[in-house]
Amino acid sequence: MSALMRDQPRDGSFFHSVKVFARLVMDLCERSPDLALAAIQLKEFKRYPIAHSLHVAVLCELVARRGDFDEDSRMSLCCAALTQNIAIIELQQLLTNQKSPLTEEQRAGIVGHPEEGARLLMSLGVPDEEWLRAVLEHHEDEEGGGYPRGIRSPSLLASLLHTADVYAAMLSQRSYRKAVPAAEAAKQVYINLGQGRECPFPGLLIKEVGMYPPGSLVKLANGEVGVVWKRGQQANTPVVATLINAKGLAQMEPTRRDTSAAPEFKIVTLLPRESTMLNINFEQIWRPRN
Repeated sequence: MSALMRDQPRDGSFFHSVKVFARLVMDLCERSPDLALAAIQLKEFKRYPIAHSLHVAVLCELVARRGDFDEDSRMSLCCAALTQNIAIIELQQLLTNQKSPLTEEQRAGIVGHPEEGARLLMSLGVPDEEWLRAVLEHHEDEEGGGYPRGIRSPSLLASLLHTADVYAAMLSQRSYRKAVPAAEAAKQVYINLGQGRECPFPGLLIKEVGMYPPGSLVKLANGEVGVVWKRGQQANTPVVATLINAKGLAQMEPTRRDTSAAPEFKIVTLLPRESTMLNINFEQIWRPRN
């Protein structure tokens, strides 16, 4: 993805290459959705803009599935998520580590990137109008307070892309701020984008990923510490793979706790990633069990 966004080939291959990546994301979300969600919080990438686009694509696909979007619409949406910031990839990377205020030139680049991105994608041979419109309108909102045009009727794909984009950005740590805990990010997305509005996607996103999505580090009422392994029946009752027992000792093998099963397994604290020295072994925690 990084090479594709950098090289932007004009030989006709760009459109098909993005669709190949989108299909991989869609297949992963179907085969292993909890692992896909866990990677958003736990896997670290040097190229934040590329990682962010992948994270947004995962969220879009999962929420779109819950919303009964057809496969063609989901493909367009996933492609839009992967390319939403194609016009500002390098600026995004720069801003990841920038602590000083935005310059006027940087601010103009941010405000103009949806239009520039849509134009660039057309020049690269993207014929999909839903994909292009989603990129063009992914920072608009139903109250007219978005950009670049301040419209009040963004497409459904654009509205979902906007919701996932805001949520994923809050989960990522930057040089100038810490990552927002998942439960707080969900709350802010609902208040700022969903409450009192007609947009259904903040509510759908919370129902899909939960208040403690896979990858969240938590402490249970019995003193055990672990990582959310799988979403539960309710948004606040996932299944946790414990990694530290009640005595504070590391476990050789994680124990799975259904947080809805008993009061002692209830989540009492959501732990920031940097506050623990836990070594998250993806293969050990998410490998299939017989």
